[in-house]
Amino acid sequence: QRCLNYAKNADQIVITGDLISYLSYGNLELVKNYIFDPYPDVMACLGNHDPLRSWKASVDEKATLEERLKILEDNWIHDIYYSSKVIDERVMVIQMLLTLSISC
Repeated sequence: QRCLNYAKNADQIVITGDLISYLSYGNLELVKNYIFDPYPDVMACLGNHDPLRSWKASVDEKATLEERLKILEDNWIHDIYYSSKVIDERVMVIQMLLTLSISC
């Protein structure tokens, strides 16, 4: 929260993945309440942790990657695959999901 409060006056806040440790509705609610609602212009990329339902590799994943990405799509502030924004007609910020290779 302190970092986001510090950055709130910046031209653009970009979070480069891993907003959550693992995918759960509780974690998504925290992201909504502490990041997406107070900072609606934030650009947030998915990281390798965001689509995982368990942070322990020894736990079997029951949901397919497509099912997990659908949960993220339904709860993310913008498109999880691509978004862009031009700032002051001089800088273009692009966030995109290039590849997601998760062995679960």
